[in-house]
Amino acid sequence: MYPPSATFAVAWTTLFTLQGVAVWLVVRSPPGRARTIALAAFVGQFVVNLAWTPTFFGLQAIRPRWPSPGCSSPRSPRRPSCSVESTGVPLSC
Repeated sequence: MYPPSATFAVAWTTLFTLQGVAVWLVVRSPPGRARTIALAAFVGQFVVNLAWTPTFFGLQAIRPRWPSPGCSSPRSPRRPSCSVESTGVPLSC
């Protein structure tokens, strides 16, 4: 069971808005070591946050070099439940 798609838009908009408010409060604080550490931590987590989506979905697009379980191979015949016709999904064999 998955939440409605609109939930993600609201959640991400809220998260990024709150991050913006937080960094704005840090930028407005007096200069010092704590401010520098906070800004560095924010930039580091923001870079990881931005890189996460393309990295995750990019890795999902890579096909394995070995057959998926249940796919045909020279030693095992294709099972009926593993065909495109029965599942409607192309196999990554």
